Amino acid sequence: MARYDYILWDWNGTLVDDLDANIAIINSLLCQRGLPMLTKEHYRHIFKFPIIDFYRDAGFNVYGQDYEKLVSDYQVAYAVQKNNIDLMPNAEAVLRRINGASIKQIILTASSYKAIEQQMSNYHIYPYFDAIVSQTNVYACGKIDLARRWFSISRADPNRVLVIGDTLHDYEVAVAMNFDCLLISNGHQDLYNMRSEYSCKCLSDICQVLDHIG
Repeated sequence: MARYDYILWDWNGTLVDDLDANIAIINSLLCQRGLPMLTKEHYRHIFKFPIIDFYRDAGFNVYGQDYEKLVSDYQVAYAVQKNNIDLMPNAEAVLRRINGASIKQIILTASSYKAIEQQMSNYHIYPYFDAIVSQTNVYACGKIDLARRWFSISRADPNRVLVIGDTLHDYEVAVAMNFDCLLISNGHQDLYNMRSEYSCKCLSDICQVLDHIG
């Protein structure tokens, strides 16, 4: 018998290998504004939710119309890149194995539903998922309220729900909801240097998820 009834997957940086694309986009937006660009190490060190805090730490003006334009420019740039962004290596095989174990898989993401739906159509992975739980806007404020909304509808046993993500915020969601959590260290946040801030397992690769769900 499977250990979990539900897995709540983060999308960007967990299932989708978009770290390098995001760094390139952020650096392009910084360059356009005459601001210093980020190394990969610094990007992963300052990345956080809500995303406005990351933008502030990256050097952007995050007030008023400047922030609205920044978010809009990012969305346009990401849309251009999305067809060149792949799933994480072996992600489809992991999703297929979990689906075969009759565990319901949900995408829980701070991205907008439209953006996720468009990407999913490229990857042909719709059959593995029962739902997409996402923001209705493009401001990536966080996922705790989204998790609460899903939980109130699903009536799941919290002891049988697993959150999988690549950031400390995914861990915060799991703690807030009393769900289990697995973190994967090769995404947007430098989890190795933040290891004192979480107590769950941190994996180096998505393939290792299969060792922790039985």
